[in-house]
Amino acid sequence: TSKKSATSESRGKTTLTERVLFYTGRIAEIHEVKGKDGVGATMDSMELERQRGITIQSFAALSCPGHVDFTIEVERALRVLNRAILVLCAVGGVQWQTLTVNRQMKRYNVPFLTFINKLDRMGANPSRALQAMRTKLNHNAAFVNIPISLGGRGGYPGGVPCGGCRQETVECVANADVTLGEMFLEERIPTVPELKAAIRRATVQRLFSPVLVGTALKNKGVQPLLNAVNNYTLFNNDDSTKILMDPTRDASQPFVGLAFKLEVSTSHEHCKKTEYIVHTRTGKVHVQRLVKWSKLTVSVL
Repeated sequence: TSKKSATSESRGKTTLTERVLFYTGRIAEIHEVKGKDGVGATMDSMELERQRGITIQSFAALSCPGHVDFTIEVERALRVLNRAILVLCAVGGVQWQTLTVNRQMKRYNVPFLTFINKLDRMGANPSRALQAMRTKLNHNAAFVNIPISLGGRGGYPGGVPCGGCRQETVECVANADVTLGEMFLEERIPTVPELKAAIRRATVQRLFSPVLVGTALKNKGVQPLLNAVNNYTLFNNDDSTKILMDPTRDASQPFVGLAFKLEVSTSHEHCKKTEYIVHTRTGKVHVQRLVKWSKLTVSVL
């Protein structure tokens, strides 16, 4: 199963991924992106990644770069994902690059849940970030857990408003799930398993986004996030459409390739002039000429 942490840069994706790897037993120690020990985060193994503080490389758990220069890499990664985690900053909320990532996830129909990070910072306001999700991203989103303190401050006056948040979550999910909607109209109070099942159905269909909060740097909220990934997002055995890829190369087969800028990765060889190549998005494209690039020279084949 592939999952991804996605949003704009400096929102704590790599820090969160480091905790996910630790709590799932993949690594034995936690290191920071720009820690004093000089080791760096596990996802930032390249020297350039440590200098810039961004993730370029990735593997099964994809911590995609939030920098605008790597937008195409994020989009290519989304093609193979069956779930994602949208990471937002509790202070900054929805940023301009978040809008781009949101459009990409919508284009490839990737179910996701949201993690509002950096609640330990002064000025943290997860409610404002949630409201930005609703207004700027047009998401039907609601909290499935809430913090008891923000930015080092104390708790809520008069206690944590759990009842109001639960009612809001039920109403949002009822608007997206038929079963829970009928229970809501009948004024029946859903049980915890019934509510979780409704959240899962709505999340898989991209009709609802569960929102969790925490601070990855302080190791708060990471475990509930992992539980939410298992409870609310898509698994492999839920997907009935499976496509088998044949890795073998056969020159007798039609040409298949992936073109990126001036580079082409071919799956089958022998592309000739005057042939038609099927473009998966726009249709057939006629091959007018073939050229070979070599440093500063271009030769026509």
